[in-house]
Amino acid sequence: MNQLLCKVCSNGMIIKNGFVRGMQRYRCKECGENFVLGDKRLETKYTSETKNLVVKMYLNNCGFRRIAAILEIPLATVFSWIKRAGEIVDQMVKDRKHEKESIEVLEMDELYTYITKKSVKHEYGLLLIGTESKMLRLK
Repeated sequence: MNQLLCKVCSNGMIIKNGFVRGMQRYRCKECGENFVLGDKRLETKYTSETKNLVVKMYLNNCGFRRIAAILEIPLATVFSWIKRAGEIVDQMVKDRKHEKESIEVLEMDELYTYITKKSVKHEYGLLLIGTESKMLRLK
């Protein structure tokens, strides 16, 4: 008999743990994960293009319910994809924190003087941190 491996940690310490949807369920003694062999829920039903489209629609101010209705996707699925996209962006921001050389931070009182003296075209953004406002200039 083939030895079962956990779908999460690939450990071989698997025990039977009842039935679900008429199929034998197993539990990993190492990580505690429950799973069913041939679990079709793990197969992806949606393409990455659809997931990207959901995020693009959200970024263009389309509401969650509207996205779900237009693309005929469950609302909870739309929520989870957008939440996951936000987590990815948060991680990217954390990873780039040490790369501050490409961003210049200016005080708001310096802003008017700086912009009027420099006629160089840069992209600007306003950063609000608590009660402080900072102007960002991308080099």
